[in-house]
Amino acid sequence: MADLPTEMPPEDLVLSHQVSFGELSSRLASGGQLLLLDVRRRDELEQTGCIPRTLNVPLQELDAALALPDDQFCAQYGFPKPAPKDELWVSCRSGRRVRLAVPVLDRHGYNNVKLYLGSFLDWQANGGAVEPFVAPKKASAGGD
Repeated sequence: MADLPTEMPPEDLVLSHQVSFGELSSRLASGGQLLLLDVRRRDELEQTGCIPRTLNVPLQELDAALALPDDQFCAQYGFPKPAPKDELWVSCRSGRRVRLAVPVLDRHGYNNVKLYLGSFLDWQANGGAVEPFVAPKKASAGGD
């Protein structure tokens, strides 16, 4: 497993992309398209649950994952690889890993990001719905 990234982005960049509990809650309630990426480890998500509609790529894997071809990404993570132009909402447990994900996302051309710095702890503290995390089934090798 890769080490966690350590490069922190400039604070003004982080704050300009920050979103609140209310903004994320409203977006979820609207039922529209939302790419909500939680960068916690899968075992954390399985233990605590997650914000509804969460997708998962652990921060330790994010750089390598975003370098994968689309088909390999989907096979590995169980959902289509977001396009760099897509609006991507990013969460973790407390916000630290969200900040660490920013330079990784930026290196791969993802700059249309919304950063939920309060993350899962803030979500819970504000009474947000929590659902069990079910890892998506990976595509089987060879198809069918």
